[in-house]
Amino acid sequence: MVSMRQWHFIVGMLFFNLKGCMSDLTGPEALSGFLGRSLSVICKYDVGFKKHVKYWCKGSPWSYCTIVVRTTGSEEEKMASRIFIKDNHAGLEFTVRLENLKEQDAGIYWCGIERTGSDYGFPVNITVLPGPYSGLPISSNSTVSGPLGGSLSVICRYSEAYESYLKYWCKDLKYGCKKIIETTKSSFLVKQDRFSINDNRSLRLFTIITENLTLEDIGQYRCGINIPLGSDDYFPVTVVVLQEPLTTTTTAAAAVTTRGPDSDSEPPGLFITILLPVIFLVLVLLLVAALLLMRSLKKQKAAKACGDILLSTAPNHAEGNTSGRTVKLQQRPHHKTAPPSSHQATNHTEEVEYATVMKASTSASQPEVPTATEQVSYASLSFQDPVEEATYANV
Repeated sequence: MVSMRQWHFIVGMLFFNLKGCMSDLTGPEALSGFLGRSLSVICKYDVGFKKHVKYWCKGSPWSYCTIVVRTTGSEEEKMASRIFIKDNHAGLEFTVRLENLKEQDAGIYWCGIERTGSDYGFPVNITVLPGPYSGLPISSNSTVSGPLGGSLSVICRYSEAYESYLKYWCKDLKYGCKKIIETTKSSFLVKQDRFSINDNRSLRLFTIITENLTLEDIGQYRCGINIPLGSDDYFPVTVVVLQEPLTTTTTAAAAVTTRGPDSDSEPPGLFITILLPVIFLVLVLLLVAALLLMRSLKKQKAAKACGDILLSTAPNHAEGNTSGRTVKLQQRPHHKTAPPSSHQATNHTEEVEYATVMKASTSASQPEVPTATEQVSYASLSFQDPVEEATYANV
């Protein structure tokens, strides 16, 4: 006995043949994704099914497939485990995204639309491939910017597994990503209008250049890699166009570096960096010179004082040099005592004091130092009578 679901499948296939590949609901026949990565499936529908419930169903026979996730008829995103579904009424499409692909995710799926009578379904064959790379297979700067009227360069790197695939640059819109420029099988370098793309397979990177930037270039873009029979891999890039034109920016930069009317004056930093160290060095040198001068004057003063002492001090030896020509003897007075005995008188010797008399200086400023000195010899005499005076003569 044929079940109701099988009847629906038979009627649906008949309707599919009659309407030409079931134009009310279409999608990719086969997709492949890498293990551990994500995979997106886009299913398009007719305008009459905008408010209908859409779902993602797994199972080979359409009549026995199991609904994995479904919408509520709105554009609100729904999820079940690692699978998301979101309807886009304006674009007349809904997207199913499978995150963190596993081996058991491979198989036959259906893009489904609920409707009165039999539901519409479109089969999609999902293949899970082992990941031949580690980390992100494609990367770039998340945000790039350029001046209005200038140019913008974006470099996208990819893994070795994507070396032979075609690359492209597209802009994210509500209904999908609109391709702007892409490489071809025969040319790695393609130029079109204001855009160019160059795939350097030896370095495993491709570069997109946009000339003459306008405000319309602002938005979300993708560095994309076209994967046959699979979901394209890409990296999102945000493009920012600076409002200031390139010429204004250049003029402003030049104005900053241009010196004002007092261009002959040195910049304020010159005084701090050059003059202050020089002034400090000069002060140190002056201080050292002053200390040396004071030390020299001190030595001269000490030498002069020593010389004065030597000149004003007489020799106290019995025989020596004198600077005077006449020596006046001073006899120490004696007290009256008893006359000495003959023996005492014979051995008694008078003590005589000597004084050095210097010739008066003829100059008030500096004493005259005699150029020659005379040798003076003194003799000791004994007196029997202490009253007698002794007379000395220079020999």
